[in-house]
Amino acid sequence: LEAFGQVVDERRLAAGQHTVVLERAEGGELLLDVTVDGAPREAQVFVTPADTATRDAVLARFLSSFTACAPLLGPLHGGSPACNRALVRGPTPVLVPPGRYVLRASGGLTTSLAEARVEVQGGRSQRVTLPLVTLPLVPAGVLSADFHVHGGASFDSALPDTTRVQALLAAGLDVVASTDHDVVTRYGGLVDALGASGRLHLMTGIESTA
Repeated sequence: LEAFGQVVDERRLAAGQHTVVLERAEGGELLLDVTVDGAPREAQVFVTPADTATRDAVLARFLSSFTACAPLLGPLHGGSPACNRALVRGPTPVLVPPGRYVLRASGGLTTSLAEARVEVQGGRSQRVTLPLVTLPLVPAGVLSADFHVHGGASFDSALPDTTRVQALLAAGLDVVASTDHDVVTRYGGLVDALGASGRLHLMTGIESTA
């Protein structure tokens, strides 16, 4: 039985019928609430061990492979949470293995950062508020853009489209071109569903695989 990428209990059985009870490891819940200028908005929160003891206790690899994460909150290349980070909008529950952590929130290129220290205990929940503010860094008329974006439709990506759009919003981008491999992807419906119409301007493209 694995939890957060680590084996927490196991049994070796001889041939035959058995009744087996495995003891599970219980994480603690962090209810992450990030605001920008006092209002909820998409943001990214990184969970980092605050001391060596916690890091050594939670360092793990998904299915004993891929890159090591401390802590491993989810598969590296799937939806949120992934590795040691989570996408949030409004109070978002995230399970974390017990330990001491530093939480860092980012709302993209034009917001401040926020930091908090927490101690997570198994079976307990705590709310953490991370307030961000908009910074006057970008001159009028300047847009931030990403012209090469892959999502779940591409053969080299496993990221769900909803998570992709949330990540683009959390990065504070203004213009995005969807360029999946050999597939035309349109994010307009998801942007509308997430209440982000007018915040993210979309271009539709394609990456043709030779």
